[in-house]
Amino acid sequence: MVKNNIMWMKKTKCQMKIQKSSDFCLSRCRGQLKIKQMSFMLLAVVLFFIIVGLFFISFSFSRLKQDATTLNKENAIATALRLAGSPEFSCGKDYCISLDKAMALRGMSSYSGFWGVSSIEIWKLSGNRNCTISNYPDCDVIVIANNKDANQILTPLFVSLCRKEVENNAVYDKCELGKLLVGYKVE
Repeated sequence: MVKNNIMWMKKTKCQMKIQKSSDFCLSRCRGQLKIKQMSFMLLAVVLFFIIVGLFFISFSFSRLKQDATTLNKENAIATALRLAGSPEFSCGKDYCISLDKAMALRGMSSYSGFWGVSSIEIWKLSGNRNCTISNYPDCDVIVIANNKDANQILTPLFVSLCRKEVENNAVYDKCELGKLLVGYKVE
């Protein structure tokens, strides 16, 4: 009986050792599971911030593109105002273009890149006949530069269009309303 008791005690100690080691394994496995949960959670947080960052960058780029378009439009308006007051076009008054000077500039290819715009057109509001030397002043559209592109902003500016007329041996300025169209490339 004593012998059985000793065997039983040895058996119990072994079982306890096994049980203790399995408890250690369970706590170690729980620790590993918590580490895995923490790593997945950190990965999810990092991915969340990456997605938020991508949305922020795309929003910023769309706003940047809109700002660039607005800036190009403002630049085209400023260029149109500058052209209306430049000595090459001006008839001496504010926002007044001399049609005689414009006709002289129409054929000059050396001025095509001078103003930094893609197209310059002067329109009378009465019609749409292109001006040539033979039909001037009975025409409506003077094309100074014409590098029309699909990616350009056309900016109109209403101006006075004046030319010299002779009537009863007197020279005077005949003025009418027109618009200056300036085309500016959008990148």
